[in-house]
Amino acid sequence: MGPNHAQIIRVYTREVGSPIADFVLDATKPAEVVVEVEAGTAIFSVGAKYRTGFMVKDLETGASIAFAPAPAAGALGSPPWSTPSEAMVYTMTAAALAPHAGHLCRVYAYLLVGLGPYDASFVESELFLIEP
Repeated sequence: MGPNHAQIIRVYTREVGSPIADFVLDATKPAEVVVEVEAGTAIFSVGAKYRTGFMVKDLETGASIAFAPAPAAGALGSPPWSTPSEAMVYTMTAAALAPHAGHLCRVYAYLLVGLGPYDASFVESELFLIEP
């Protein structure tokens, strides 16, 4: 990645507060989606506008799994993207996970930077299972 670009490095799921990715989640406990992003020095220093988006998809039913807070948007250098490399964390409640117990799922995420044409990137997570 160059100094004028920003991108999503990776997206993954984990147990709440865990420092490592987890690809098997307990349907009776909340879990987190972590979106790691990085911005080059030039684009970060000018405070370029950005917005993220993602969905957590149950691949067996096609349904989306709810999470909070809403995907981040704003200017580089302002919270929640205060440093060139950040990890934005979102929570899926146990109530949101429970209907998807026993199903394979995946997270799809994107990042748009600028006012258009955008510097865009997108990633998908590894498959993960919500335990029955």
